[in-house]
Amino acid sequence: KARKSQAIIAIMSVAFGIMMFVSMVGFMTGLNEFTDALMIENSPHVRFFNDISVSPVNILDKTNKDLNMVAHVKPKESLLNLKDASKAIKEMSVNPDVKAVSGVVTFQAFYQLGNNNISGMIIGIDPDAEDRLFQLKSKVVEGSYEQISVPADNMVIGWSLAKRMNGKLGDNLVIITTDGNSFRMKVSGILKTGM
Repeated sequence: KARKSQAIIAIMSVAFGIMMFVSMVGFMTGLNEFTDALMIENSPHVRFFNDISVSPVNILDKTNKDLNMVAHVKPKESLLNLKDASKAIKEMSVNPDVKAVSGVVTFQAFYQLGNNNISGMIIGIDPDAEDRLFQLKSKVVEGSYEQISVPADNMVIGWSLAKRMNGKLGDNLVIITTDGNSFRMKVSGILKTGM
């Protein structure tokens, strides 16, 4: 009788171990597929941008060829935007192998709502092109994605930013740029793109 109960316990232990192994493998496989799809869906396949660079030729080298010692050369101050970006977008969009093209403008800023100040990035987009790339309309949890461009002072913010600022639809956020300029934007929608 004791051997029979030991055998039943051993069989149940092995079955439980196998069941846990199979469920963990299934969970990890599903999680990997989910995170892969999330990363691919929310990031562009190709990005074009100007990189920050230091001028290879020093101005002193042009004037005096003998001996110049310059330490800690600073990057030249220039805009990091692409030159002729609209032309590049047009050329890429006529290519039959390209499914969608979208240009964006990004800059650092502070979001201000009441006494809440949070630093972040402002990303200016073409709403229709971005939706073709990333299906943003399906990720709106509150408000309307179509209201971004009508009127021009509307914006859609991320769910986590809205939560951190206690922001709601219709709130007027003050955007303060790193240059000190400020302007008001009305929250017309809240997106949730991640988990």
